[in-house]
Amino acid sequence: DIFMREMEGEKETRIVFYDIASGPPVRSYATNPCKTRYALNYKKVPYKTEWINPLDISTVRKGLGLQPVRFMPDGSPIYTLPIIHDLVSNKLIGDSYDIAVYLDQVFPHPPLFTPSSPALNREFNKQVDMTFYPYIRLVANGVPLNPSTADEYKSRYLEKFKKKSWDEIEVKGDSRVKMLKDFEASLSFLANSYFKRREEGPFVEGKNVTYADFIIGGWLWMLKECLFEWASFRVFFILLLSVSLKLAKIRPNFGLEPE
Repeated sequence: DIFMREMEGEKETRIVFYDIASGPPVRSYATNPCKTRYALNYKKVPYKTEWINPLDISTVRKGLGLQPVRFMPDGSPIYTLPIIHDLVSNKLIGDSYDIAVYLDQVFPHPPLFTPSSPALNREFNKQVDMTFYPYIRLVANGVPLNPSTADEYKSRYLEKFKKKSWDEIEVKGDSRVKMLKDFEASLSFLANSYFKRREEGPFVEGKNVTYADFIIGGWLWMLKECLFEWASFRVFFILLLSVSLKLAKIRPNFGLEPE
């Protein structure tokens, strides 16, 4: 399993990977750390995971001396993961795309980028994120939070985004049905805009895996973990399926059974 395998014990640990911890059983669910986990496993880099409670991310990031890479509209920082720490070079990197570029420099085989693709993949990363982010409220009640800290997490989230109650975050009823349809339409546009080489192979750039596939895979893994409608939300899977069959473990019948 390219996603869940962790390269511990096979060689001496090279990378410490900071990921956001779910509630028990602890597992990956957040989009950007998923992109990094895919990249590490694809390259078979020996690493270990440091699981960080969402409430502790800002403390961990500040403690490691890493500046925030995302900001609120008012300029206030958003402290996020992933982070990697290369134990050989002592390099710390705290942005999923920058991590991918670094991994390709230090562990060049198999490559994540073609010679001309880093800049194109960065733009693709922005476009994919812009496609998914407007619909992030669809997973508000599906995030696998730790029950012991869920209330505190929600309280901080509401304060950060200046909301009064969780009802302002979650989407229900007819509004949810409409948002799901709009989401399908946005994903259809994304697929029609970018997936031009599927005749050459099952991946974004044709027959070869690149980081673009992990960008899509990270979002799909998050939806698998957090979206209640995952099994039946079929239209965009038909369009994105050829890129993500192996990454997200989707079957042609849209079930979630393991390999």
